[in-house]
Amino acid sequence: MRKICAQIFVTNVPSFYKLNLYNEINKKQRVLAVFTDDGDPTRNADFYKGSAEFESVSLGGRPFLSKAAALLKIIFFCEYKMLVLGGWNSALQWICAFASPRQKNALALESSIFESTVKGWRGFLKRIFLSRVYKVFASGKMHKKLLDALEYRGEVAITKGVGIYNIVDTPPFAPKSEIRNFIYVGRFIPCKNLENLVEAFKKFPDCTLTMVGYGELEAKLRAAAPKNVKFVGAVENARLPDYYRQNDVFILPSFSETWGVVVEEALNNGLPVIISENVGCNGEAVEDGVNGAVFKFSDKDPIARAIRRIREPAFYNKISQNIRKTDFREIAGRQIDCYLA
Repeated sequence: MRKICAQIFVTNVPSFYKLNLYNEINKKQRVLAVFTDDGDPTRNADFYKGSAEFESVSLGGRPFLSKAAALLKIIFFCEYKMLVLGGWNSALQWICAFASPRQKNALALESSIFESTVKGWRGFLKRIFLSRVYKVFASGKMHKKLLDALEYRGEVAITKGVGIYNIVDTPPFAPKSEIRNFIYVGRFIPCKNLENLVEAFKKFPDCTLTMVGYGELEAKLRAAAPKNVKFVGAVENARLPDYYRQNDVFILPSFSETWGVVVEEALNNGLPVIISENVGCNGEAVEDGVNGAVFKFSDKDPIARAIRRIREPAFYNKISQNIRKTDFREIAGRQIDCYLA
């Protein structure tokens, strides 16, 4: 008997925000998710924590040929309306794109114009991959710009997200006359621009920067950090709201960032944010002067300039109030609706 489902999602790992998204879609139509890889050891274990209320297949730990055979079996013996591929960087995704009919293929695009090349042989391959999909679920405007640069002419849906984070009730607005406590949450890796972030806080000895996370740059950052930068290590997702709410501003200064789920979490917990122009949720989850400050790398001393700007009480309180007007569950609902076939 052929298995019947509305959508098959093929993605690498069962991150918590993907699990949440698939669970919500599955409430409306049947979902089958195929996870092709094991978890990333550079992430917290609870990055993959969550219950799957949908049917799923895990291929992690299998040899490549076994994974490919399992995917082909699913494609050939399942009856489905849409196959949603999680990217173009895996040979397994390419196999799926050519094994499944183009009119059933879709792409969940998390790459943006900032970190994904459109030139040379890489751009050529991306164009070939896109020729095998009739629809793209693009996370935001920066991702749509990538599609435009690759001359994609198929259907595009802007999802305004890469999944559903763990939404909480936003704390009530409380005006502040002093803005001193800043927080970063994420991995300590080069693309996050953390060396410049730590350096910037030498100019603000009356402020504190709490660094939540770990990674390859940790020893270097600790050695360079002034006394007002605190390192607290890994923190479980369930405890992150406490850390967000103990601070005034969240900072993500990345050189490149496909989206930034932590930015959404910080906003949901009531924090105005500072992000770089290259963070994927710029223009979607974050609007400069509305709920945060977006700096340009062409600015002189960009991180310090953004910190000074957001420390102005009138500006800070205005954007903090704006955050309280945001219906985060409604935003999540619109993302879910994008995927309903």
